[in-house]
Amino acid sequence: MKELNLNRPFNLMLYPRPLKIYINDVFFDYIEPKEKDKKLSLNIGDTLMVKDHKFISNKIKVDETLNSIQINCLIQNGLFIFAFGSFFLSMVSIMFQFFHPYLNLTMLIPLLIVVYQRTFNRKEFIRLTKLS
Repeated sequence: MKELNLNRPFNLMLYPRPLKIYINDVFFDYIEPKEKDKKLSLNIGDTLMVKDHKFISNKIKVDETLNSIQINCLIQNGLFIFAFGSFFLSMVSIMFQFFHPYLNLTMLIPLLIVVYQRTFNRKEFIRLTKLS
């Protein structure tokens, strides 16, 4: 048996959702949104995967050198805040006609990147990173 620590840092895209832990493609437990660390006892050679209700992470095989795993998201907090901030600024400038309309449309590009990642990269949206 191997003691494994799952670390879930604060991420705005994954924060309000509990994540499901799957070991060898069988449901094992939940990670609640406010839970920072979760300790697991796994056999060496097991595969670990985390799922949201529609997003799937990569699979990690447990070996002797693995001590902890960090759960990340494809869209980090900075891109999330920048995308929705530029969306808000674009909508306000469209209403009050501050900038040229084409400039307002280019300010929507970060939001389109976020929407694309959430729509088409469902299998790569949650990332598990090995920490030794």
